[in-house]
Amino acid sequence: FERALARVPELAARQREVNDYRQRLASLADQHQRLMEQIAGRPNPDVEKAAGQLKKAQVKLDQLKGAVIEQGNALTRIKEIKQQVEKKAAKQGDTERQLRELSSLCALLKGQGGTQLGLQRYVQRHYFTEVLAVANQWLAKLTHGRYQMHLDGEADFKGRQNKNGLEIYVDDDYVGKARKVQSLSGGESFLTALALALALGEVVQRHHGGVEIEALFVDEGFGSLDQDALGEALDTLQSLDGNRMIGIISHVTELEEQIPDQLQVIAENGRSKVKYHLATD
Repeated sequence: FERALARVPELAARQREVNDYRQRLASLADQHQRLMEQIAGRPNPDVEKAAGQLKKAQVKLDQLKGAVIEQGNALTRIKEIKQQVEKKAAKQGDTERQLRELSSLCALLKGQGGTQLGLQRYVQRHYFTEVLAVANQWLAKLTHGRYQMHLDGEADFKGRQNKNGLEIYVDDDYVGKARKVQSLSGGESFLTALALALALGEVVQRHHGGVEIEALFVDEGFGSLDQDALGEALDTLQSLDGNRMIGIISHVTELEEQIPDQLQVIAENGRSKVKYHLATD
């Protein structure tokens, strides 16, 4: 009795536990009733089959997870490759730009630009212009100021028959217009060529101080000159400065009387012999 009496204060708490239990039991009974009504007439599930399907689904899930990881790694590699391609594409763009610039420069040097005049011809025109300036001084003396030479002044040689940039024209003071050097007569062409030869020697020595042209040979051409032009040409050659030797190769008889020292080639009986004729002879 004393032990039971000591547990009397616990009765209220025990009663609450019993009431809570009964309420949960009633609630579960209601849920059980509803669920039974929902599954009424349905066959019992095959737990073993469902377990097998679950196992297969789990394997498939693991495979898919592995595929996702592989795809992620592949995506990472693709991004890295994309960055490399972009860098190479940028580098290629710089290379292509440099190539275009070099191609344009090469085309210009080859004379494929707007003027159709290559670097070689451009340099030749530059120096040839200087040669013509000196040659015109000699030509004016040889022709009494009638002729003056100049290069074709056209800037664009594209599509023209002569596009080397070195075409020579002469200004004829008698007719008051320019014409091609090819239109000159034989004697005029010889005087023009002589003036160019003399000028070329001067310009070469001017640009190369250590180079001395000690001899100048003129081959033929004097036969195409009249007496006045012949005399003018000889006076011009004799007026050259320095100790330069002037050699004239010619068959013109009049020259024998005016050239002091001669190396004569004489043909006799089908053979030729050389004779040196001094001015004192």
